[in-house]
Amino acid sequence: NIRQKHITLSAVLLTCIISLRNQFGLLFYRPNRNTIKLYTPDHPSRLLYFNLNTDAPHDGHPIEMSKLKHNTVIAAVVSNDINEVEKLKNALTSLHHLRGDDDDAEFTAHVLVFNEGDLSNHQIQTLIECTRRPIAFPYVDLSSLPSGFNPDNIDAVQNKISREQALRSRLVNRFWLNTVWTHPAIGPYGVVMKVDPHSCFMEDNEHLPHPLISYSEYHSQYIGHHPSNEKISLDGLFNYTAEWLLRVKAASNPMMWQYVKTTWQQQGTLPIFRTGLEVFGEGYMKRNGIRKYVDDLTEREPFGVLSKGWNYQALRFMMAGIFFQNEMIVTTKAKGYGWEELCEKDKYDARFKRPR
Repeated sequence: NIRQKHITLSAVLLTCIISLRNQFGLLFYRPNRNTIKLYTPDHPSRLLYFNLNTDAPHDGHPIEMSKLKHNTVIAAVVSNDINEVEKLKNALTSLHHLRGDDDDAEFTAHVLVFNEGDLSNHQIQTLIECTRRPIAFPYVDLSSLPSGFNPDNIDAVQNKISREQALRSRLVNRFWLNTVWTHPAIGPYGVVMKVDPHSCFMEDNEHLPHPLISYSEYHSQYIGHHPSNEKISLDGLFNYTAEWLLRVKAASNPMMWQYVKTTWQQQGTLPIFRTGLEVFGEGYMKRNGIRKYVDDLTEREPFGVLSKGWNYQALRFMMAGIFFQNEMIVTTKAKGYGWEELCEKDKYDARFKRPR
């Protein structure tokens, strides 16, 4: 009887596991189990791009990188979390609204989905199917930490998320601030349009993914001030940056920097951009002054981005004041751009017909 009960219990558990697997996908997926090749076998660092052949979109092919310089790439970072992948699928599907490269017969902006090597075959295939644009999946190691940083020492976590979730979010911010600009997948391109998985486009935009103004080096929408009830992520940021300016350089945009300074002194908060969408001049972001600032923020004591969770949106506004002259930046809303709840799949589907 006892043996029979064990057999029955095992059968029930197996049934539950299969049910959960069918409902939620590869529930027990392990990294590197996918069989879709993302790099060429003979050159392990050479990416394969999909959607190059309309008859076989899932066949990956290498691209001659020398032909890509000065062209635009659309980039995102995604984990293998089911909900995050679903949001990115929605974002990629909406890229058909970007019309800025419609007339460029020679080059359509590519898509790079940075990942930690743990996407399943099914996730990769469905992401490929969400867009007609050439798409690749470069690997990024977000678990690699700067020398001397102890992840056990991160400051208080907000918004009722775990310390592990908070650390990963900060490591993604570190990637966009710093390590993306040394990643070999970015190097061949001249312009980078960054999109968060929470993003979408709800109407046609005539210039994206290219810059609104050809000579601009940065575009993100100014949306006001950081919420006063979440100031913990600003703690020490302004003073650190003001001291850094005294040691290293003067602000390139005195008007913007003065606005940052006045806002902090009078209101105890900082101006921010909506950084779910950013357009960068790739070459400009590799300049020595910017490289030193972001290295100091992410790779050296006090490791403000990682340990204190310094706010990414505020950092980007401060960087605009420090490194970009006025004519180099665009701070208006990108036509058609949506964020968060506007991009929830059900709401988006209810508003728009969604061609692939």
